[in-house]
Amino acid sequence: MGDLESRKRYCAVLIEFFKNPERFEKLSDLSKSRIQMGNPLRILDSKEPGDIEASKDCPRISEYLSKESINEFVELQETLKGLDIPFVLNENLVRGLDYYTKTCFEIKIKADPTKERMRDTLIGGGRYDLLIGQLAREDNKDMPAIG
Repeated sequence: MGDLESRKRYCAVLIEFFKNPERFEKLSDLSKSRIQMGNPLRILDSKEPGDIEASKDCPRISEYLSKESINEFVELQETLKGLDIPFVLNENLVRGLDYYTKTCFEIKIKADPTKERMRDTLIGGGRYDLLIGQLAREDNKDMPAIG
């Protein structure tokens, strides 16, 4: 997800992307309001068919990461490799993107295809550095957090 600077830059790009009349008319009313409120990330998390269709071919956040965010992400990947922890990058991973900072993740299991509605995500989470300051601190200061 990158840092705050990266996310702001990406949100501006997404707003312009979704303002395209052809895409905008496909969006749900809630997603249209999210564009007007400046919070387009939640559109990527929508299960509404029109929102999913309008989101096809949207820009990827990886194209808008700051230099610092790129460096931290490369370091994280090198650390995982050094610990022999397998991982797959998924630019379509959506987990409440508006409140994560830097990294979000899912740990998956192999789902049994014979079981209807079986979920394959065992756990998901990420960094919440900005969320703590918004919710839990009277002084509104950010605090590194993960969950």
